[in-house]
Amino acid sequence: MKKRENKTKYAVLGMLSFAPKSGYEISQMIKNSTAFFWSESDGQIYPILKKLHKENLVTLNIEKTSGKHAKKTYSITKDGKKILIDWLEKTPTTYNLRNEFLLQFFFGRNISCRKNIEKIKEYQIMLRQQLKLFDSFEPEIYKKSKSPIYHVLSLAYGQQSMKAEIAWCTYAIQKLSEKKDV
Repeated sequence: MKKRENKTKYAVLGMLSFAPKSGYEISQMIKNSTAFFWSESDGQIYPILKKLHKENLVTLNIEKTSGKHAKKTYSITKDGKKILIDWLEKTPTTYNLRNEFLLQFFFGRNISCRKNIEKIKEYQIMLRQQLKLFDSFEPEIYKKSKSPIYHVLSLAYGQQSMKAEIAWCTYAIQKLSEKKDV
């Protein structure tokens, strides 16, 4: 079986393609931009940064600070940019959807129909809150982004996905409510 390629390096290189950043800044940027479709933990980011530095795909600048720790800032190199562009030009190999709610729902026969309906309603509320948050992002994207069209279209994908999930919740609640053992 072929080993799956770790895509974390591309997420990190992509974040560094905007500007030099510390590991913490990369983590925050991911949380505030791509997290609805791609997330990375600190436990993934820092080892990848070390590996990318070892492979000369990023440079490391260590700046002394007044505190205990020095600030480490990473920059993408020409080779790193080439690796990123090569990956960007490829067709993605897989579509990965990981949704804990849907995994739980798949096994929903093990709990009552009523409980499943409650869970769907809670999930739908969470989706509506997330959609409201997404809707507030667009003006900020135009203010802050150097290439807003790509960020706005990625956001639109998230908004449309949320709307589809909200509609599915309504449909699922209706179908489950029709069951006799609710």
